Amino acid sequence: MFVGYLTGLRGEQLLDSAFASLVASNRLELLAALRLASAKGILSLKGAAGIVEFDFSTLLTPMELGRLNESH
Repeated sequence: MFVGYLTGLRGEQLLDSAFASLVASNRLELLAALRLASAKGILSLKGAAGIVEFDFSTLLTPMELGRLNESH
């Protein structure tokens, strides 16, 4: 999921990506895995009204965040 995030995928695009299929075989398992990762502080996961937001910024240095923001 992190690699998909680095390539610019966000929200539903990331959930429907090939990267998601590497994590889990269905949406329920995927969301459970993402919630667990969020609880462990690996990522921030927010969802409301069918919109999903991921934030992996805790895994990146400020320089890397700047480069990521420049490329998108």
